[in-house]
Amino acid sequence: MSRLRQHAAGGAALILLLLVAGALTAMMLLRHAVVRSMAARDAATAVALARAQEALLAYAVAVAPDTAAKRPGDLPCPDLNNDGSAELTCVTADKRLGRLPWKTLDLSDVRDGSGERLWYALSGAFDRTTGNQCPVSGGPNCLNSDTPGTLTVRDTGGVTMHDGSDPATGAVAVVIAPGGPLQRVGEMSIQLRDCSGDADPATCLATRVCSSTATALCAASNYLDRMAEPVLGIASGNGGIEDNSTFVDGDAGDGFVQGPIRDAGGALRLNDRVRIVSRPQLMAALERRIGRHALRCLQSYAAASSGRMPWAAPISVPFSGVLTDQDETRFGRLAADLAATSGYPGMQATWEPDCPVAMSATQHLWWANWKDQVFYAVAPAFAPDSPITVCGDCLTVQPASPLADKRAVVLLSGPALAGQIRGPGAGSVAYLEAGNMDGDDTFECTAHDPTFNDGVSFE
Repeated sequence: MSRLRQHAAGGAALILLLLVAGALTAMMLLRHAVVRSMAARDAATAVALARAQEALLAYAVAVAPDTAAKRPGDLPCPDLNNDGSAELTCVTADKRLGRLPWKTLDLSDVRDGSGERLWYALSGAFDRTTGNQCPVSGGPNCLNSDTPGTLTVRDTGGVTMHDGSDPATGAVAVVIAPGGPLQRVGEMSIQLRDCSGDADPATCLATRVCSSTATALCAASNYLDRMAEPVLGIASGNGGIEDNSTFVDGDAGDGFVQGPIRDAGGALRLNDRVRIVSRPQLMAALERRIGRHALRCLQSYAAASSGRMPWAAPISVPFSGVLTDQDETRFGRLAADLAATSGYPGMQATWEPDCPVAMSATQHLWWANWKDQVFYAVAPAFAPDSPITVCGDCLTVQPASPLADKRAVVLLSGPALAGQIRGPGAGSVAYLEAGNMDGDDTFECTAHDPTFNDGVSFE
């Protein structure tokens, strides 16, 4: 071969090498761009889910009971027509799965990394209704520390993380980022997210508000995915299937599964991202609120009663009726009827008007949810029969505040622990733990563990 031909062949090889290198570089850059884009979408989704979870917890704790139907701890119903607002009631499970009511939660129009609005489901034990769900304390529909979450949630491998049939682990609510449309396992077409099926398509197109959940835009199955064989069989699911567009309260087999899940070929087949609201999360915040309510009642009563606080109702008295105080009882439940206390000079016969303990106003009937789980102790120096109101004979909380300088201590029982059988007539051992159950003047406030979960407030 001539020198000229050799140079030409070498040049062609170099050009080919450069082209291959350029193509590989472009592919790598594209791949990195895709990875960065996916990471950005995932990050946006994570932020949206966290904001939604925080807003739901804040809403539940801040519920203002202005009617007998409102209870601290209630969660809003979902948004079923895509207008951003919670529906008024959601008694049945099909009404308790819909979009996150972002307007009701005072959020911006929060969306996931794919630009979709979030979806949301809640346990029937925490749903908003128009009627009083707890007319008698200790009833099955009361909402308090013993109220279980009833939603089942599984991880990406189908393993149950939260069992709706287990009071200890069932989730209270779930928030779901639906991601982009895909083909649900076992179905033939891609999810449709338009106004087809609406009774008034023109209005739906103009407002993006549906006339019903029959509209594709508002149908859960067009956003939430389904998992089954051949992609992944859910061993504990009903028939090996988990469909995120439906659920059953208290059912270990019908709940929600976390994505992403891909098939053997790497194709994305379930892209729902799930974040839960757990019972421990909600109750920790809710018990603090109830404890503050009780302390405010005691403080306002003392301000109107020469600095002294009322006698308690004995723990042995059934709480299903009106709790009445008993002379010289410094440890027990908060009494609605203060007959014994009011017999002492300067002591008021009633709680202050803003206190719910007496349940004398419609907006205070919610106290029935909690009155069996709130306990109270008053220091001897601040009891109705004390001649002076100066510490020297006060209460101690160990180890949080070891000085004997507490006028009153309020205890929230927390969820029943193993062996605690609660109900009318049950003793303090069924509700309180460690140094809190004996009613002496020293109380315990330590970290919660499987043997201790009392909430403690004092002043």
